[in-house]
Amino acid sequence: MVGAYSNRAHDFAQSDVNFLRALAMTLGQAIERRRAEVELQIRAIQQSAVAELGRRAATNVGPDTLNRTCELVMDVLSVEYSTFLQPLDNATLSRRDGTDWRPDASRAIPIAETQAGHTYREGMPVIVRDYGIERRFASAEFTQQGIRAGLTVPVSTQHRKFGVLAAFTRVPKEFTTGDIQFVQSVANLLAEALERDA
Repeated sequence: MVGAYSNRAHDFAQSDVNFLRALAMTLGQAIERRRAEVELQIRAIQQSAVAELGRRAATNVGPDTLNRTCELVMDVLSVEYSTFLQPLDNATLSRRDGTDWRPDASRAIPIAETQAGHTYREGMPVIVRDYGIERRFASAEFTQQGIRAGLTVPVSTQHRKFGVLAAFTRVPKEFTTGDIQFVQSVANLLAEALERDA
């Protein structure tokens, strides 16, 4: 919105209104152009990350590749934590690689009533925008450790579930559709490589 104000009585002419309208339209177009440029830059960074992972996963899915996967997720999404969780048994997940926000990162995560567990069980991405008001999953530990938002996606193929790829941040974040698609693309590449090497 563009406005013009005066601290004394003033009759704005139609030409003034037309000028402001044209100015607002020009500013709006410039903002939209810049938004589109930023979106293209983000997509290029995401595609580069997926390509790097594809090259790595084609030859090796060891700890280096798994850790690099988590680093790429952190870098591209601008989050502080990313981890790959794998099932220990039918009831728990554990961290295999990546950077965990939990003080005891080796502790197992129950599949029941957790965000990562829901993602693993249902095979669908899950976003939590604010753990402070989250009611679907147990979130007290997140808020106690200062984690504000998180995204989890399944690492699976049609034939097998390998785990969950997660991203977490200490600042408020609205994960976009593009963010979800990026992390899911990374998770899919990882799953295909894990299945190939199984």
